[in-house]
Amino acid sequence: MVEETIFGSRARSSILGAISFLVAIASLGVAQGDLPFAPAIYGWIGVVFFGALGVPIFASLAYRPHRLILAPQCLTFITTFGQRHEIKWSDVEAFFVWRPSGASMVGYRLHDPSHVGAAPGLGAIRSLGGGWTGGSEQLVDRLNRYRELVLPGP
Repeated sequence: MVEETIFGSRARSSILGAISFLVAIASLGVAQGDLPFAPAIYGWIGVVFFGALGVPIFASLAYRPHRLILAPQCLTFITTFGQRHEIKWSDVEAFFVWRPSGASMVGYRLHDPSHVGAAPGLGAIRSLGGGWTGGSEQLVDRLNRYRELVLPGP
């Protein structure tokens, strides 16, 4: 089986970065204006949140997107900041599209979550996040197919 690499969507990160930049500029206008319905503090909060935090985060996502490496031994999830998380195919029960708050993410259920530490309220469910090239539905299909190919049959 050949190793495959799947990247997060650079286009989506670039668009979100541009939107964050535009909101930061608008917030700067609110901060410097004398608007009766929007005190200046709201503008400065927007400048800090969208400008100082949002723009660098989305720029780093566009420059170095998160990625998945599909190998016969395991699935490796590498974050934008270089953290590696290895998940053995045999530990995964299934991959699925997860929409906890309306946003589409790639979720997976573990057979036995005890060895990785249970997340409060989630039990055996984990997430690979969203923003993948091709969308969550396509990635779930690809991950489930790859998992079936590398695992020995019943």
